[in-house]
Amino acid sequence: MTDAHTTLTYGVDTALSRIDTVIADARPAREAKKLSLDTHGFTLEPQKTGLKTQEFFDTQTGIVERLYYTEMKRSIKKATGCDEVLILEHIVRDAGAADARGTKNPFASGGNGINGYAGVVHTDFRADRAHDLARSQGGGRKQMNSSQRDRQRFMIVNTWRNISDEHLIYNNTLALCDGKTVRDVLPCDVQHPNGKRSEQYRLSAASADEHRWFYFPYLHKDELLIFKQYDSDPNARVRYCFHTAFNDPTISTDAPARQSIEVRAVALFNDALTAPPPLVRNLSDECYEARMSERAVSGSGRAAAGVLSSNRGVPALREVQCAQGKRKAKSQGLVPVDLDFHERAMIEGHRAAGRKDEDEDAQMVQALAASQMAAEEDKAMKQALAASLHIQ
Repeated sequence: MTDAHTTLTYGVDTALSRIDTVIADARPAREAKKLSLDTHGFTLEPQKTGLKTQEFFDTQTGIVERLYYTEMKRSIKKATGCDEVLILEHIVRDAGAADARGTKNPFASGGNGINGYAGVVHTDFRADRAHDLARSQGGGRKQMNSSQRDRQRFMIVNTWRNISDEHLIYNNTLALCDGKTVRDVLPCDVQHPNGKRSEQYRLSAASADEHRWFYFPYLHKDELLIFKQYDSDPNARVRYCFHTAFNDPTISTDAPARQSIEVRAVALFNDALTAPPPLVRNLSDECYEARMSERAVSGSGRAAAGVLSSNRGVPALREVQCAQGKRKAKSQGLVPVDLDFHERAMIEGHRAAGRKDEDEDAQMVQALAASQMAAEEDKAMKQALAASLHIQ
């Protein structure tokens, strides 16, 4: 194995943090079939392309759109089992060839059509933007009415490969986060020179210890990395794959610069989602493990939790902890749930209910404290009565 010890950049653009991270070699797990698009949100597949290196940089003849897009449609169908693939766009990256604009903002296309490397942990889309792309079928045209498309399952998928005919990828390759280890996210808008913006999710440095990172070292041209940007299925084990380019300090600075292409696509499935997902879902569709608020771990909070646990059972305690944890996360700017298009409309209605919950929680703690005080007074009274009877 070739694990990498490096730093990853977490946070939004106004508050970035570099976090010491070990990135595990994913090849052994992939070869043992313990890693897949479904279980981790990414996979690596053998796939040869008919294009030469310089053809990927060709912006005049449309060879990438004609030939490479066709190859990617076949690969995505095979990897996902979807029924239709719609290509959104592609980006070619080479830090040595990118102009100043493409280097400064790697999320926006450089003036010469070449981009630098994106060195911050991110997803390319948020849930609402993903649904917009699926609804428009990638071409800006509503070829189906929105109610039909809203019920159709889809994924936003990236394919990523080395395009060099001569060199492996030695440095600035992709680190990929196991989606099951993500509990909360930070929304972030990235402005582009043309006035547009990328609507991304980022990760908080406060949660970094929970995340498991992988990469595929020394990628060659006949390997295709496939990872999820968004999965509309609320029952999917992983719905997002956070990723970033990273610098491996053990690689010589004289190593050839990475040359790569990524293609973004919508994978459509004929099966429909018969019902909207529940309101509370985290990114990997596992139970959100909320951290208890400061009040919940204080004396009065522990007393309240204890009474709820004994009177209403463990599920009730978890429900209260989740409610407290979600409110705390929101106050810190985190989004501990995946706000699907179905859910987004309901969130506003639940905000007022959230404030009501907080008032009810406070009232409950006060009532419990009063009850405990009354119980102590009653106990003291009984002890005094027993003592007086004993004296008599």
